[in-house]
Amino acid sequence: MFCTAPPAWAGDELPQLEADALDGTHVTLPGAAGDKPFILVVAYDRSAKDATQQWAHELLKAVGARATIYAVIDAAGAPGFVHGLITSDVAKSAPAAQPQHRSNILITFDRAGWPGLAPAGDKHDPAIVVVDGSHHVVLAKREPFGNDALAEALKAI
Repeated sequence: MFCTAPPAWAGDELPQLEADALDGTHVTLPGAAGDKPFILVVAYDRSAKDATQQWAHELLKAVGARATIYAVIDAAGAPGFVHGLITSDVAKSAPAAQPQHRSNILITFDRAGWPGLAPAGDKHDPAIVVVDGSHHVVLAKREPFGNDALAEALKAI
């Protein structure tokens, strides 16, 4: 059994979260974002890989410099002997032509805080968590990508 933080809901301050970026840096949020708004796109299951990539890509195109987009792989449920394989697989699927994005692709093997960021949902759908510049959750949802869902996330920034 693992311990999770209570869910982050709109208006709550984002709890401290830690993960490792593909560029090798250890990232602690919300501190790493400074006072800039950011969006977390969190995959809790391998089956959410394509949806996570689509969400992150479309958000990055639409948001530009207004907010930082973090794509997060929560692999805490994976046994330790496959952690290297997961990291390698994520690195291979990351946009190699755009190394600047490697600092925003995060992997965590720690359950602290990540599972409670958004309401439960289908394992194929990532969590979308919009955080304002003062580190408060503005929107937390889990749903498939769609134009209406994208518009809702963008409106929250």
